[in-house]
Amino acid sequence: MEGKEKYILSPLVNLVLFDLLLIATPFLMLQNYLQLTVKSLSRASVELFGINFPIVLILATAFVIIVLFLTYRKLNLFRIAVILFVVLMMVAGQKVADYFINNKFYD
Repeated sequence: MEGKEKYILSPLVNLVLFDLLLIATPFLMLQNYLQLTVKSLSRASVELFGINFPIVLILATAFVIIVLFLTYRKLNLFRIAVILFVVLMMVAGQKVADYFINNKFYD
């Protein structure tokens, strides 16, 4: 039990949680004001050969490819399954909640 308490109270864990708080707080406070910006950014696209490619999709694909390239030696079947599960849960969460079209389900 003593080792677990040291891990929870470690400076690294506190630093990571504080960084997450610093990043998330402005977005939570400005949620209503950022809705139009997020909506316009998600609709922005680049036309190549008559096909519109969303910029967000291009950036997300590039990010995934870079992360896979940097961590391909550490990937195993279990980690791939966990990553797929997390992605599926995020997709399911986005399908059932409408954060950016000003619908308030929790009010």
